[in-house]
Amino acid sequence: MECSRYLVNKINDGCPKPFKKYDERGFIASFDDMVKVSEADGLVDVYFTGQVYDLFDRQNKPFNNSKSTLVVGDMGTKTFTENVTFPMISASVLNAEIINMLKFDRVVVILQQLSETGDGQYQIFGYEAGLKLAENVFDNSADAARTVNLISERNAGSAYFVESTVVDMYRDMEVITGLSIASGGAKCGFHIDADKTGYLILPSGAIFTSVNGIIDENNYDAAGECILIIPKNTMTFSIGYLSVVREYTGILITDLSADIDVSSCIGLTGIICPNTISIDASNCAFDRDACSTLVISLDEAGNENGWLDISGGTNAPIETWTVDGNDAVVSLTAKGWTITTNEA
Repeated sequence: MECSRYLVNKINDGCPKPFKKYDERGFIASFDDMVKVSEADGLVDVYFTGQVYDLFDRQNKPFNNSKSTLVVGDMGTKTFTENVTFPMISASVLNAEIINMLKFDRVVVILQQLSETGDGQYQIFGYEAGLKLAENVFDNSADAARTVNLISERNAGSAYFVESTVVDMYRDMEVITGLSIASGGAKCGFHIDADKTGYLILPSGAIFTSVNGIIDENNYDAAGECILIIPKNTMTFSIGYLSVVREYTGILITDLSADIDVSSCIGLTGIICPNTISIDASNCAFDRDACSTLVISLDEAGNENGWLDISGGTNAPIETWTVDGNDAVVSLTAKGWTITTNEA
C-alpha cells in the first residue's frame, strides 16, 4: 500500500485513495493515548489507553473536506498535510469531553471510506504527529454550532489505514483504565454476557479477547496498568467472586449500567459506578471514604430500586462513614434501594 509513491507521481491507481466519501460515523481519541504496535506499507496496528469517542457528521456529505494533500516545498521536499473537518454542537456532555480534548490535546481521527472494503476502508488521520485545531472555534463568543477544522502538517506518508479489527475493538465500547495488576501470575480478566465480546490489554501490550464472555488470564509479564474494553450494552460485569476473583488494584470507575460484581476483590481501593442499580462489593476492603464515595455517586445519579451489598471483609462499618455518605444511604433507602453494610 505504497500510496505516497503513487500520489507523488500523480498515479492514483493501486492504493486506497484518501479522497472519497466517508461514513457519517467516525472515531476520535487523544494522540497521547495511542500506542503504535506495527506499521507496514501504510497499514498500521494500534490500540488506545484512553477513551475512544464516537464522532458524527450527519450532513449529506459527511466529513466532506477531510483529505490528505501533497505539499511540495521550495527545495522540492514532498510532505503531506492532513485535514479533518466536521460540524459540532457543544450542548452535550459527550461533546464537551471531546471539545476539552480538542482544545488541549492533539488527536487522531478514524474515518471509514464507503467505497473501500477490507483493511483499506478505515483511514486514520493524525497517525504521525496528531491533529490539532487549525483555529480555536471554542471561545465563549462563538456560536453553539461550530465547524471544526483539524490539521496535521509535514507528514511523511500520504495516508495510513487501520485494520477493521482495531475499529471493532472500540465500537460501542467503554474503555476502563485505572486498574493495575501485579506480575508473577496474578489473576486478571473479567466476566461479561456470554454473547458479548470484550478485550483485555495487559501492561506488556498483549491483547486478549473474551470467549463466551470470559477472559481468565494470569499475568506473568511486567506489572502495571491494565486496560479493560467492555461492551456498553453488557448486562453483567464481574471481576469478583461470581466469576474468578481478579487481583486488580486501584479504583474501578465505570459508566456501565450492568450488574457489577467486585466481591472479594480485596486489592480494589474503591468503586464508582453511578449508572448501575446492582453492585456486589461484599468482602472487599473499602475504607470509610471509598464506601462514602460509592453511595454518594449512586445517590447523585438518581436511580431507584437498586441493590448494594458492601458488607463482609474489611469494608468500613457504616458508623464510620462520612456525614455525606450516611445522608446518601438515607436518600437511597427512600428511593427503594436495599443496602447491606458492615456495622461496628
